[in-house]
Amino acid sequence: MENYSPCADIKSASHAIRRRFESLEIGKPSGLTPSQCRIMGFIMENGDRAVYQKDIEAEFNIRRSTATRLLQAMEHKDLIMREPEENDGRLKRIRLTEKAMERSREVLDRISRIERQLAEGITAEEMKTLHSVCQRIRQNAERTGGDKQI
Repeated sequence: MENYSPCADIKSASHAIRRRFESLEIGKPSGLTPSQCRIMGFIMENGDRAVYQKDIEAEFNIRRSTATRLLQAMEHKDLIMREPEENDGRLKRIRLTEKAMERSREVLDRISRIERQLAEGITAEEMKTLHSVCQRIRQNAERTGGDKQI
């Protein structure tokens, strides 16, 4: 495996996971996209901790413009609200609405079931290794992202 390139395997796994999520129509009963479901899950998982747009950008490795579009659509669907911080009005804390909280529980249950299925037969040590390798690949991609030469 001296000349092994992980790109094809990562892309293939990503497509298979996306198809699995789409086949179960995770957000369909609620009219949610998979990205909106993941953002809602992230906000819920952070509980009492303040979540800002920059946190979502970092967590999902998305550009500011993409995060803005996603959050605007979620605001339009009455899933989130943005509240100015008391000490800095430029910062807007993102909170789930009651409507989103009701939908999130069902969506998170479905996501958890899929993630358990995807991890079947994989040891905790293998999961740690996978996480570590994926983080390094992401960092390498980000570090070399500005190179125009191939």
